[in-house]
Amino acid sequence: MADNELDVRELRKPDKHPTIFAAFGALAVGESFVLVNNHDPKHLRAEFDADHPGGYGWEYLDKGPRVWRIRITKLAPTPLPRILADTNDFVPGAEPDATGAVWRLEARVVGA
Repeated sequence: MADNELDVRELRKPDKHPTIFAAFGALAVGESFVLVNNHDPKHLRAEFDADHPGGYGWEYLDKGPRVWRIRITKLAPTPLPRILADTNDFVPGAEPDATGAVWRLEARVVGA
């Protein structure tokens, strides 16, 4: 990354997020890079929110309209733990549904 910039404008769309997450994974805590893109990467930020909640920094340096620059900083060595479920939602003695389940873990919807 020249001058700690990662310019993904010329990458194929399927290669962008994996390249960005690889660069993020290679950072030490406290290090950052500047992502250069041709649009506001809102979906990328949603992925960071889901996969690295509280473990990254996101600072807009330029907000388009042609070039977007975002400083992404690693704040934690590994993704912080996520709350997957609240076991208080489980009701002992509850009647099972048609599948036999008395409690379900809600699936995360990507991009929602």
